[in-house]
Amino acid sequence: MPESPDLRRRKILQWLQEHKSLPIDDLVSRLGVSNMTIHRDLDVLTEDGLVQKSYGQVTLTETKADVTASPDVCVLCRTTVSSRTAFTIN
Repeated sequence: MPESPDLRRRKILQWLQEHKSLPIDDLVSRLGVSNMTIHRDLDVLTEDGLVQKSYGQVTLTETKADVTASPDVCVLCRTTVSSRTAFTIN
């Protein structure tokens, strides 16, 4: 019996939490479903703001908790922020 879309999406998110980024072909082979099925699942996860798709790759989206966990790193460019020039936009 095939897995439900919700179960597949949970597995995808779990794998992305471990690896941060995976090739879409890897998800196809791990789940044993078509490329189109994976893209449909990723479209839902993308709409929910959980992942980002790029050509042949999917990446876990950084959550707000991840951003606030390291206030000394710039959210946009990932460089170290000097305490002398740091500021927060709310």
